[in-house]
Amino acid sequence: MKTRAYLPLRSNASTMLAGAQATNLESRIKLASLLFDEVVLEGGEVFLSAGPLGRMVLTDPDPKTTSWPTPRSRARLAAGAGSAIYIGGPKGGGGVRVSQTGPGSQIWVGTYEPLRRALPRGCSWIEFGHGVALTDNGTALVRRIADADEASRAPSPDLFRRNIVVENATTDVLVGAQLGASVSMDRRHAQAATQLLTSGSPELTAQPALAGQVALELAVPQISSLTWGDIKDVRGQIGVRRLRDVLREIEEEAYANASSAPDFERRIRDGLDGRLLEANATAARAFSVGATRAAVSIGLGYIPIMGPWLAAATTGGLELKAAWDKSETWGAVLLGLRRRSIEKRP
Repeated sequence: MKTRAYLPLRSNASTMLAGAQATNLESRIKLASLLFDEVVLEGGEVFLSAGPLGRMVLTDPDPKTTSWPTPRSRARLAAGAGSAIYIGGPKGGGGVRVSQTGPGSQIWVGTYEPLRRALPRGCSWIEFGHGVALTDNGTALVRRIADADEASRAPSPDLFRRNIVVENATTDVLVGAQLGASVSMDRRHAQAATQLLTSGSPELTAQPALAGQVALELAVPQISSLTWGDIKDVRGQIGVRRLRDVLREIEEEAYANASSAPDFERRIRDGLDGRLLEANATAARAFSVGATRAAVSIGLGYIPIMGPWLAAATTGGLELKAAWDKSETWGAVLLGLRRRSIEKRP
């Protein structure tokens, strides 16, 4: 059965800005491409606004956007925020409703069109333009959860901003469930989704968000330096499926035993080191060369055995490096990824 990751618009729109934000978003899509068989990107364009006086969400199924918006252009939109009329009354009712977002509003405009236009050919695992309509029950559940969240909070200038985040997160969790996909959101929406999923609602379930992502980011911190050609090449290697399993297993064990965020990260690094040491020893036995434990550490930032300084240190290191390069194990895939990312970083 193929695995699938889903990156929606509503809960990622805030990150769709030219520069570092767009680079980070593209890195997240590269991570998803390494961890899943298919990556689904929501199509169209979404316009979101939330301010002291209200909130609104508008969509365009056929956007003409060709580039990421800049912080300046987004600020101009926010400065001009005012009233808008749209169909659909409060509490899920019908009719015409006026939404007054007003001065001080936050504006997000989200679309994956700039990425679609820039992506090279051959990235067939990425599916653009995918839209899933919620069922009537799903739509009612979104409204019910958002209304309950709004009713539980005292009036404040941030009330509608918080409410739109809850509504976005709920919508995208439900769409992800319909797609059978893990959902990747920006940090604020991911936090809201986690709170919702742990609230005990039996109607709201989801797969882990990009399971294995934290472990992969720690092992290969320069994901952004990898080209789409690198991603395609690695996806075609036999060991990539086992690598995904190993990363998820390491994360699950760390999550089950960690007492804090730093401890979680430490346990992942230790798990990576331990698994790589085992894999190194196995490769050494298989190829009848001498393995060394020296500097085999993701935690210290070294490239186990694969680093040019380590490979040149001993004949055994050279032979083991060649063994790794020829193998198609999960360890070879991971270390090859790490080496590529470091060699290509600016």
